[in-house]
Order: sequence, then C-alpha cells, then structure tokens
Amino acid sequence: MNLQLSRGAVILLLLSLLAGLLPLSGQVKQASAGGAWSAWLYNDMTGQLARVHPDGTVETYEFPLPFGVSSLPYAFAFTRDGDRMAVCLTDDAGMTSVRVYDIRAALYRGVYEAPGMVQGCWLEQYSFSENGALLAVGLFNHYPDPADPRPEWELIVMNSETGAVIERLTARDPQIAALGIDIRGTIPAVVTFEPQTPAFPGEIAFMPVLYGTEGMQEYHSLIWRLDDGTVRAEGYHGKGGLDLLLPTGEFLFLDLYDFLPTGRLEGPGYLYNVVLYGGPSGDPYPVYHGGEAVLGSPTFIDGGRRMAVYRYSPPGPPDWLMINRDGTSAPLPISAEAYRVWGLPDGYLYLTDRAPTPEAPALYHARFLPDNSITTTELWRGVLGDFWRVVWVTSLAAPDGLAPFEPFPLLGEPPVMTPTATLPPAIPPTATLPPAIPLTPTLPAVVPPPGLGVGGTALVQTTEGDTLRARTGPGLGYAVAFLMPNGTLVTLREGPVAADGYSWWRVEAPDGRSGWAVDGVPEGLSGWLQTLVPAGG
Repeated sequence: MNLQLSRGAVILLLLSLLAGLLPLSGQVKQASAGGAWSAWLYNDMTGQLARVHPDGTVETYEFPLPFGVSSLPYAFAFTRDGDRMAVCLTDDAGMTSVRVYDIRAALYRGVYEAPGMVQGCWLEQYSFSENGALLAVGLFNHYPDPADPRPEWELIVMNSETGAVIERLTARDPQIAALGIDIRGTIPAVVTFEPQTPAFPGEIAFMPVLYGTEGMQEYHSLIWRLDDGTVRAEGYHGKGGLDLLLPTGEFLFLDLYDFLPTGRLEGPGYLYNVVLYGGPSGDPYPVYHGGEAVLGSPTFIDGGRRMAVYRYSPPGPPDWLMINRDGTSAPLPISAEAYRVWGLPDGYLYLTDRAPTPEAPALYHARFLPDNSITTTELWRGVLGDFWRVVWVTSLAAPDGLAPFEPFPLLGEPPVMTPTATLPPAIPPTATLPPAIPLTPTLPAVVPPPGLGVGGTALVQTTEGDTLRARTGPGLGYAVAFLMPNGTLVTLREGPVAADGYSWWRVEAPDGRSGWAVDGVPEGLSGWLQTLVPAGG
C-alpha cells in the first residue's frame, strides 16, 4: 500500500496517541493537494480508509471509533470537499447515533443520538447540503408494531456542527398519508438536498426503500418541501441506476421497455434494456438500447462530456461502453471486471479486485487525451485478500455549453414525457421550485379505441406470459405501481390521455388498486397489440 506521511503528520500521530485522541494516522490533504479531485476508499473488514489523489498521493488512517463503539460503520456520506464524513454507528449497548467527523481537525462535530432502538440508518451520496452545514438522514425505527409509539421511519435534518435536529418528517405525518401510496416498511434514502434560502423554499428528494430486502427495480420519487412541510410524489429520483450531473441538472437512469429486445439475467439483479437521459431543457428520452445485453450503472464521465454504461450478455464477461453526446459510441478499455465507474473531470475511475495479481484490489484512473484516446494509470493497490470499496469521489463540475445527448432511434421519434413530471432539482440556490404534479393531470385527449370508455370494463391482453404495467401517472416517467397479468378484469376510471406516444387509461384492478396503463403497444416489427380489450357491460 502506497503510504506517504510528512514528518508533521508523524508528530501529530504520536501526540494524538499519547493524548488519547482519535487514531488519525495521516494528515489528509484537500483534493487540490494532489490534483483537481480525490477519492475515498474504505475497507469494511479492517476499518482502514484511504484518500487517493490523481498524482498517486495516498493518505491512510484507521476509522476513528468513539468510546463505547466497537462496530465499524457501513454507510458513509461526505461533504462536497471530502473533508467531513457522516456515519451511522451502533454502540455496544445497541443504541444508534449519527456522527459527523471533521477529518482535517481529527474530531467529531455534530452528534445525533436516537432516543430508542433503531433498526436501520441510511446515508447517501448527497445527504449533506452543498455547503456541508446540514445533513439529511433516514432512520428505520421498527417494522409495523401497534405497541411501538414511534413512527416506523423518520427523515431528519440535523446541524452537522451541533447535532441539533432542524427538520423532521415521519411515517405518521398527515402529508405522508395524503400521498395515498403504500410505503410501509421503508426507509427514506436521500437523493438530493437543497436547503432553504431566502430565494428558495428548500427541498429534499428521497425514495422510500423497502428495508431489509435486496431492493426493487424502481421506487417512488418523493419531494419534501422544507418551508411548508408538504410532500409530493414527483420526478425520477426512484429510478434504477440514477446518476446526476448536478451543475447542469442533467440525469441518467435505466428502464425496461417491454416492446424492445432484452437481455437475460443469470443471477440476482434487475433487467434493464434502455438508458434514458433528461435535463432542464426537456423530459427524459432514450439515448441507448442494449439489445440482447442487460444494462447497468449509467454514469457521467469526462466532466459530463460522455457517459459510461455497463453491459452483460451471457456467458460474459461484461464490458463497458462509452457514449458521446453526439450519439457515437466505443468500448471502454477497462482491463478487468468492474461493476461501477466514477466520473472524473478528465475521465473516470474504477476499482477492481481482478487485477494482474489475483484478488488484489487496485484503483485505476482512465484519462482522455486531446486526440480522444484513453490512457490508464494505476493509482493504488491494496493487499492480497483485502476487500475495499470506493465510498466517495469528488463531484463533477461540468464545463459550460454541453449539448444534450442525441436520442437513440427506437420506433421513430424519442418519447416525449409528460410536462408535469419534474426533473431532479439542481444545486444552485437560484433554482426555481418545480410545480407539483396535479392529482388529475390535464393532458391532451385522444380518440379511444372502439368499445373503451370511462366507467366501462376491459380485460388485460398480453402475450408470452408478459404483464401490463400500471403506473402512478400517465407516462413512462412515472413509477410502476403494480403489474397486471393477462386476463385481469379492470374498470376504466379516467382517460384516455396521450403521453409518450401511447394512449393511457386510469384503471382500477379487482383489489381496488388504481394506476395508469396503456391500451396498446408495438408487437413485433410492425404489428400492434391492444392491451386493454373491451369486456362488455
């Protein structure tokens, strides 16, 4: 392991050990000390952390467990400069606390101690506000239990310096019940955090993640407005594989288009075959279809000038594809299996444990040269048999004037998603508050197929064992509420509404659930399958 310590760092280490302070073993430099970015790596087995810089400088230290805590953390959140980190810790008595650690000063700052036993604590990449002054944390207190007076889950905003709770949203708040969606047994996972300012009401976008499971293909997207406490279901924050380019407000996510060819899973995971792109200038549209490959981890790279997409086709091995904003693409030269990459200002970063020395983790920096070729440098190598993971990389700062990504040709023009769907909020405080989605969207009307009408009934018609998706709104950008197999009898409650090139109806299933479904989809190369067939009176 490459470890570089200054004489001053060694003296500080000895003094801290003698004084009984936290066991910092190296003075951590800011990203500017070794280049324009840095990355934090963490060893779950040993508690070691390493901060790697693009010039190869590596600073390492042991995780600073406070008194009375012997269990290492799993979830981390870092401030934008990487100089403070937040962790969820469980002490030896089983009590949970959320702590903010000042890495450069080598001491804990704000601490929030949960008043009772907590089942889960959740931190995400953007749990800190942009200036690091506030921290948003999801807590899962308990599974449904009438005997427990506490709410099942909480989303708290705490002062990172003092630990004081500034805002709190819970599962029992009336604005959650008013959403009309079932989010029992979930824990809030923060996606973006814009604090309140004189010019902006403040918003936290989060997704309710089903706790204690392997997850779901997509989740509801919820936005908590901090000035008045309202919560609305809106946007794409619960989409699979979501990646954000905060300076431009652009985002990428994965979806499954049932009418297009798909790959095949060979183990746990979710089947995606399309990458969608969106930004402030328009609604999401497909920019890549994987054909017979399963897709994963779309990521902005090279300062946002390109994206990387993971692909897997049996029997493997997987590979990565680079997609430029003009629609051209090329394979990425990743030397070994890597299941995620991180975007950098000049390229991308990836960690692998299948390097030339088997099972020795290694961190690589791939950099684009002026002629668009790529050069790859090994920045760090671990010890044989150790398990490391990347827990933070400096956020991208995109250059001005980036053109949108070219749409990928599917069936003519790319889908045009509903104008009421709102994009993930950008970080600058000058951002304007997006409008809430109305409960009954006012969208263009279409001529219904013969026999279909509001108040009537229809049978779901699918082929080859497929199911028809019912979504939370009329459009492909809305979350899937439930699936309806072939032959399901539904009642048409509202519609039809034109969106994304389809005709949508709000249908009510026999069990009372309601959602928006299409009345037809492409079938084969040139056919059309009516998915809602009149069932008569």
